[in-house]
Amino acid sequence: RDDEAKEILHALMQQRGFYPMAAAQRLGEEYTFRIDKAPANANPALTQGPEMARVRELMYWNMDNTARSEWPNLVTSRTTDEKAQLARYAFDNHWWDLSVQATIAGKLWDHLEERFPLAYKDLVDRYTSGKDIPQSYAMAIARQESAWNPKVRSPVGASGLMQIM
Repeated sequence: RDDEAKEILHALMQQRGFYPMAAAQRLGEEYTFRIDKAPANANPALTQGPEMARVRELMYWNMDNTARSEWPNLVTSRTTDEKAQLARYAFDNHWWDLSVQATIAGKLWDHLEERFPLAYKDLVDRYTSGKDIPQSYAMAIARQESAWNPKVRSPVGASGLMQIM
């Protein structure tokens, strides 16, 4: 039965998620992440079109919420490869929330850098310094609560990266 259990755990390890990691731990083996990354230079037709020009201009003028309403229209009509390029483009421009949204829309689960950017690091450093709060924990909460959208507001009034009331 031990051999059968090990075989099942090895098969489970080939997937992504909590249970595959637990299977690796149980077997005493290292769990390896598959990490994809879109090319740094996105197709110019994708980044120079009128939709992207609108998003870029809106972000420049700090009209983030309007840009965020344009972004899904730009992303959803694209191929998976184009979504990956858009996620990388947003990441490179420090549009962290748009990068996250593109990875979700494209189901780009292995694009970890674009999906879980180390955003607002200076801010997190400043507010966790000297406190018993790991930076990774503060970043995880911000990513979970706001998907890195600093202007998000919940229906009950919580706002910002950490959704504070």
